[in-house]
Amino acid sequence: MKSPKPVVQPERLAYTVNQTLGTGAFPTRNKLYDAITRGDVVSWKDGRSRMISAESLREYVRRRERRAREEDPGRPREPAAA
Repeated sequence: MKSPKPVVQPERLAYTVNQTLGTGAFPTRNKLYDAITRGDVVSWKDGRSRMISAESLREYVRRRERRAREEDPGRPREPAAA
């Protein structure tokens, strides 16, 4: 008997607000909406749902990490990519 092929999930391109909150990038819904209002993350309405770009979410986290390292130079750096 053949074993079933593993299901490959495509990379997510956008998240709903609840899914975004589940990523841990924002502690509260208000912080997420503040970031949307400031233009820190890209979002759009799809029907009644607000969608947040996965790429803009990754960029937001990278900016926050960079800012944290600049504010605390003693913080360990991530190893350089090979």
